[in-house]
Amino acid sequence: LDPGKEIRLTYKDRFFTFGFSLADFANPRGNMYSYKLEGYELDWSPPTTINSARYNNIPAGRYLFRVRATAPDNDWNSEVLSVPVVIEQAYYKSRWFILLCCLAVIGLIYGFMRYRIYHIHRRQKELEEQVRLRTLELEFEKQKSDDLLLNILPAETAEELKTNGAAKAKRYEQVTVMFSDFKGFSQIAEQLEPEELVAEIDHCFRAYDQIIEQYSLEKIKTIGDAYLCVGGLLGDPREAAVEVVRAAIDIHLFMEELARERSLEGLPFFRTRIGIHTGPVVAGIVGIKKFAYDIWGDTVNIASRMESNAEVGKVNISQNTFQLVQDQFQCHYRGKVKAKNKGQIDMYYVERGALDSRS
Repeated sequence: LDPGKEIRLTYKDRFFTFGFSLADFANPRGNMYSYKLEGYELDWSPPTTINSARYNNIPAGRYLFRVRATAPDNDWNSEVLSVPVVIEQAYYKSRWFILLCCLAVIGLIYGFMRYRIYHIHRRQKELEEQVRLRTLELEFEKQKSDDLLLNILPAETAEELKTNGAAKAKRYEQVTVMFSDFKGFSQIAEQLEPEELVAEIDHCFRAYDQIIEQYSLEKIKTIGDAYLCVGGLLGDPREAAVEVVRAAIDIHLFMEELARERSLEGLPFFRTRIGIHTGPVVAGIVGIKKFAYDIWGDTVNIASRMESNAEVGKVNISQNTFQLVQDQFQCHYRGKVKAKNKGQIDMYYVERGALDSRS
């Protein structure tokens, strides 16, 4: 072994043994040795005849193994053998490895936090999307509810009901009520199956609904073959009366066209009578379940009397209505009818062919 040559050991070689021998073979068993590992031991080892030194679990570092020897009855040899020893640090204890581990831990923590933030943001977006969809559903359901309410009630009453939870009955001093029914309904009903009868009535009243909506009138209700609507709950009473008469004429036109179609098909058909009267009514909601908007007063009864005294295909109006529409339609007087508690009431037929322009 070259004493000047450095010995390098890995961290796995921390357990090692030095063997040495004095080149004096006169009495080898009497040779004495002393050694120390500088950097690990401070003092020389006690003299011993054992010519080896065992070291266990030596920490990483730079050391200098020194050994001296003497023959029996001689002084210690002045020459000391020195061997540099380097034990390399374990990689997992090196600064770069610790730094790398710290960076890895920091990276893991950062990655975990980023994942958590991402997961939270994604969950937040999912919740926001759920809230948005639920809000849209609620808005859609609210719109459906509002539309249904508007289909049952006038807009003003529906808004009051939504705002206050209730709607007070109101008196209207001048509205125009239209009442219509089918003449000979019972006889025609006997010729149709129940399903056919309902389908035919539905077909007619759907057309009625479209017509009165066109003229911004308010449908009140249907009772069997009777159809009741009103104009003038909002707006100018004179204009409302004109629109009611126009709607009545359009209904007759529709029913006449339908009668021609049914006649060609060899099927029974309905024939319509319409009566109109203008006067005061009280309007409001009846009950707390299945809201029913209705109107009450002699005006409704007189409109019904106008209808029952009308001829098929005619629009029979009262004196009150005539005074409001006479400058828009040509009408002719046809006599009086007795109304309960009202005495004799003048009646007029509206001439369809003399209908003025709607501009």
